[in-house]
Amino acid sequence: MTMQFGGLKLLSSDAMTVPAEDWSQVRSPGRARRRLKRGHPQRIRHYPAADPKVIITRDAIIGHPVTIARLARDLPTIGQRRVI
Repeated sequence: MTMQFGGLKLLSSDAMTVPAEDWSQVRSPGRARRRLKRGHPQRIRHYPAADPKVIITRDAIIGHPVTIARLARDLPTIGQRRVI
């Protein structure tokens, strides 16, 4: 997906992810962490999450589609905010 904003192209890339962990299935995170160090399998889900960072080049801003959508939504209102 490509959009324009102020002369910059907003490009989205699915490769812009960071590794994340979901510990919601673990009953006791402290115990699970300790047992994980010893090599016992735990109910931790590893998944790629959207990277909140963007890469800014001379003529483009590249980021994960979720980040670019959030940026495109917020960009028009950034100039209208009052700083007290």
